[in-house]
Amino acid sequence: MEIYPTTLFVIIAVLIILVLLLGYAAFNLLIKNEKLEDANNESFVWVSSVGQSLILILNKIKELDNQKMFESDDEVGTTFNMIKDEINKIEKLFKEQNDG
Repeated sequence: MEIYPTTLFVIIAVLIILVLLLGYAAFNLLIKNEKLEDANNESFVWVSSVGQSLILILNKIKELDNQKMFESDDEVGTTFNMIKDEINKIEKLFKEQNDG
């Protein structure tokens, strides 16, 4: 079986082009992955700061509730208790995520 030099050059050229294309694709995927990791880290920081803010709000609401500033039989007290319940639910979610 005889291999002609032009056939060998064509095969080598096709392989070089294939390697270059695959290298370019891998590089692009690497850049996209790094951008997504950065965005994920920024999102984590934002969610953590929101969680800390909600915990501060919950502590302030508990402090107000300890002073008995709101009565549960009027409209303001009912709204206050609803807000307090929702913040307690959010606090449980953050604790579950931090523990798990």
